[in-house]
Amino acid sequence: MIEYKFESYTIIGTSILVAGLLRLYLFYKCFNISILPFIDLDELTTLVLDNILYFSMLFFLNLIIISLFYKNNSNKKTRLKRLRECGFFKLNKILLLIIIIPILYLIQANREKVFFYEFIFWVILLFIGIYFNPLIYFESQKTAKNRGLKINKLTIIFILSAINLCFFAGVSGISEAHKIKSRNYYKGSKFSLDNETEIISDSKKYYIGKTKNYFFFYLPKEEITQIIPVSRIKNIELKK
Repeated sequence: MIEYKFESYTIIGTSILVAGLLRLYLFYKCFNISILPFIDLDELTTLVLDNILYFSMLFFLNLIIISLFYKNNSNKKTRLKRLRECGFFKLNKILLLIIIIPILYLIQANREKVFFYEFIFWVILLFIGIYFNPLIYFESQKTAKNRGLKINKLTIIFILSAINLCFFAGVSGISEAHKIKSRNYYKGSKFSLDNETEIISDSKKYYIGKTKNYFFFYLPKEEITQIIPVSRIKNIELKK
């Protein structure tokens, strides 16, 4: 029992930290900067806290989908027969997709800050949750059983949720960078420096984010990122 708890906590902690770092890394990489050297260790706590909720949601979503739509009592030899008996082709999952996909589309169509590609991303996540994750879940159990191995069912779901979280975080980071480049969210924001100069976020140079010790501004024409220490920023008027 102790080994199982340690195993679970290790999976959860590692995936949450990796997901947070991956999102930050891919976001800033879109602006030609490697962010990791600019992050302090105490900022990792924020990364962990931000992703605990997401991991919990993904875990319970996977658990609910597998529990409601599938049954793991198939002894069929062929994969297709096993999937059919487990409930992989149940009509209720198709009906669920028919209901949810239009709802997601209406959300995307009626929100200014949501792009169409994000709707596609939501649909992909939905298919992963309903079809791909259960496929891995049951095939992993079958493979382990054939090899005489014992794998806790919740451990498999923990691993699936960890993979889902890292995938979600990576795509989310790239998506956010694309939206900032396309919409210039912080247009009109003003940053007063210690030498009495002022940076105004506009199409030529715009604010993209900050860490504990640095502010980052992107120059799209030159495709470079300007890094300014927090100590030099005297006043901020942030607009979004």
